[in-house]
Amino acid sequence: MNKTTIIILQELIRNQDCSIASLANKLKKAKTTIYDCFHALRAAQILNQNNQLTNNELTTAFKQLILSYPYDFSFLTTNDLKILFLLQKPITFKKLLAQTKLSRFTINQLLKQLKSRGFVNKQNQLIAPKELVILVKLIKKSQENISFELPPNAVIISHQEDHDIILSDQPLPLKPTAFSALNAVSPHYYYTTKKKLTLQGVFNDAKTITSSKREELITALFYKKNRKRIKKDDYYEQIINTQEFKEFEHG
Repeated sequence: MNKTTIIILQELIRNQDCSIASLANKLKKAKTTIYDCFHALRAAQILNQNNQLTNNELTTAFKQLILSYPYDFSFLTTNDLKILFLLQKPITFKKLLAQTKLSRFTINQLLKQLKSRGFVNKQNQLIAPKELVILVKLIKKSQENISFELPPNAVIISHQEDHDIILSDQPLPLKPTAFSALNAVSPHYYYTTKKKLTLQGVFNDAKTITSSKREELITALFYKKNRKRIKKDDYYEQIINTQEFKEFEHG
């Protein structure tokens, strides 16, 4: 999540009557920006489809932190979390640079902010407040443990050797794969529990879960678009040369 998304989350937790229009006006942001942030919060399962705060462990941890302290916690962005994860144990500045691959300025700015509030000690260890420590541990655990409890409408439709493919009709905090990469199967979304996704992996997953002629043609579109960057597939080479595919492509 980016800084604006965290600021919006703070506003929603401190005042649940906030509307998209009021947030856009208060933050001086375009409504489309607010919509994008809401989407990110839904994907993280912090908001539900009605843009209401959910009742899960992660949302509860955010609430406990933000309601307990009047501070601005917009430093809980994706990049800053890389630093916060490492600050759970004493670490040198040199190791922070090497392990996060972030700039000196970015790391210095966060450390300065944390130390001024007494959140980090001289050994660069995150020590307080306890709500922040708990939240950071929970976020790290959720990112490392991909076997989280799926919502009732999500199902694992394919077990692969190194990952699962999941079908859901709502955003999940996982990597989108297969047809989701083409935005072609709404309202359904396909996800993979694999942390790093390649074009070849997207294509392989698409082939695995194809269950209709239309889905096969969609996969063929993906193959044709990226055929110079993935391995040659004789079956899909034949498909993209058929009249049926040509009509589908230009239809």
